[in-house]
Amino acid sequence: MSSRVTAGTAVPAASRLARARAILEEADVQAVLVTRTAGKRWLSGFTLQAGEEPTSGWSGALLVTGDAGLVLADARYTEQAASQCPGWEVRRTRGPIAEGLPPVVAELGVERVGAEARVLSHADWAALGDAGLRLTAVDEGLEELRLVKDADEIAAIERACGLTDACFEHLLEWLRLGVTERDVAWEMTGWFRANGAEALAFDPLVLAGARAAMPHGHASDAPVRAGELLLLDFGCQV
Repeated sequence: MSSRVTAGTAVPAASRLARARAILEEADVQAVLVTRTAGKRWLSGFTLQAGEEPTSGWSGALLVTGDAGLVLADARYTEQAASQCPGWEVRRTRGPIAEGLPPVVAELGVERVGAEARVLSHADWAALGDAGLRLTAVDEGLEELRLVKDADEIAAIERACGLTDACFEHLLEWLRLGVTERDVAWEMTGWFRANGAEALAFDPLVLAGARAAMPHGHASDAPVRAGELLLLDFGCQV
């Protein structure tokens, strides 16, 4: 396959940042805090893998004001952020968000902050309020930024679909009686990794025989038998 990509590919940051700044006026806030993993990557290029995102979304959080763009990251991610987010100022954070964010916004002269109520925990939201921040939910505004895909995003979706089709064709040639559901899942995973996918879109569903009746069952040691249905549900990230 020729659809190889590199994690952390630069994004058209200037145009996306300008669109994010429009939320400042719309929500009557002085800064926007971006904590959702997909939003952080879309806006700055900062990339977290599955399992890396803490509950509060604090690692690599973005803070956008009218004239500044900051990546707030702890020591595990500062070097990564500096590489992936050109044009952004990387600030090293320590401790929980309720301790680390207030000094930064105070330095910037910010009191009114737009934040993602569906990502921040209630405890963090309340603690930030107690620290003097006036928070406004801007979830819908941030989500709408990513609704209309640009040319690079469309091309990435096309590559992901192409790889998924090719993986299915590979499985049709590779598949044989007696292999287990787990064997198929591992073959699928290895093929994607070897042919340019960045990651799986989700844990693949591989269910044979009567187990195929489960809409979201997990791959097991059940074998693939002649004359039985084999259900596959899978995809990849590019």
